[in-house]
Amino acid sequence: MRTALPAAAAFAALIVTTMLPSSAAQASPGVPVAAPTREVVAGEYIVTTRRGKARDVSAKAGGSLIHVYEHAMHGFAAQLTDAQLGALRRDRDVLAIAPNQVARPDSLQTPTPNWVSTVLTGAPCR
Repeated sequence: MRTALPAAAAFAALIVTTMLPSSAAQASPGVPVAAPTREVVAGEYIVTTRRGKARDVSAKAGGSLIHVYEHAMHGFAAQLTDAQLGALRRDRDVLAIAPNQVARPDSLQTPTPNWVSTVLTGAPCR
């Protein structure tokens, strides 16, 4: 019984640390910057923060603020130097950092559906 208790405690600690957000469970300091999968916009990053912290973190970080996200996610987009990026990686309120990437449509619908001309011109659909 004496050896089972420390083993159970170690197992419980392992389970708890694997269930924590990655920023809390990391042994090394700093949030990693996600690897890009597409063409990157040089010097621009999207930073995900804890709820209600986006404006505070973006103000501390400096850089040129592009947009603050407050609905679907919490965070901001900004142009950042390497030094500013390093400071953000160590900020406890930062959950993730990803480079801003270019997105392009994969396909185009032709011919244009009738409802588009109705919306643009006010003419009835045929």
